Amino acid sequence: MERPEWFWNLESADTHYRYICYNATHDVSVYGYPRYVYMDNESTETVTDVSSLVDDYISSEVAKFVTGGRTFDRTNFEAFQQELVGLGINDYLAIFVDNYK
Repeated sequence: MERPEWFWNLESADTHYRYICYNATHDVSVYGYPRYVYMDNESTETVTDVSSLVDDYISSEVAKFVTGGRTFDRTNFEAFQQELVGLGINDYLAIFVDNYK
């Protein structure tokens, strides 16, 4: 969301700093989620392990859905969701939910 120039009071040092930070990051920011999440070592290890499995799996299965290699219907989609659960997606999501609180 682009902020108009008049929105910023650049006479204030704090607002000027926020303006500089905003301009540096607004093109790549995802609104609604914290930019950084700090986790303990165990959570970081779990997220790293699960995301490496899940990211590759999702990419390959979505490609199958799109190309017709796997029929996109309720049964296959529910099976896909259960396969993600088997890979540990619930642990992954729980860590992020807990850290966003």
